[in-house]
Amino acid sequence: MARPVQEKKTNVSVIIPSKAIREVERLLVTEGLGADVVKISVTENQVAFKLLDTVVISRLIDGHFPNYDQVIPKSAEIRVQLAAKDLLTMTQRAALGSGDRGGAVRFILEKGRLRATGSAQGRVEVEDELPVEYTGANLEIAFNPQFVLDVLKNGDASQVWLELTTSLNPGVIRPVGDDQMLSVIMPMRV
Repeated sequence: MARPVQEKKTNVSVIIPSKAIREVERLLVTEGLGADVVKISVTENQVAFKLLDTVVISRLIDGHFPNYDQVIPKSAEIRVQLAAKDLLTMTQRAALGSGDRGGAVRFILEKGRLRATGSAQGRVEVEDELPVEYTGANLEIAFNPQFVLDVLKNGDASQVWLELTTSLNPGVIRPVGDDQMLSVIMPMRV
């Protein structure tokens, strides 16, 4: 016996595995479908995506998504505009000296320049520098270079804002002209 199903519009908060999202994205791209042809169904522990004749079903991740709003800095004492390509190149160079895994790159903001250094035990220190418009007090902060590189490689902005407060607080990278996008990077203690 078949029953007609009514569409219900409701707010649902679930955590979907990234592998399932990538598969739906792949199907949308390879089939050339628009987002308006995807139907999504959520049960207690599963999600289903229906794209024409294809259905992708995935288990949901148990738990609640962390309250990321708590780690986003509400203000920035330091705001420096940089060419994304220059910051990417600088970070890549400094990362060469930071070791393979878990190394840190130190960003030192000084009057008129931003320096990036990477060093590991028994290795030569690698340093790079960019001229910037900055006149405040010196600040030194360390980040995992891979996190900075991920933000810059996956963004399409030509200019970014680097926003900092102290060496212990998260840093923010925002595309210039896009107030909807931001990336928060937690600092490392070195």
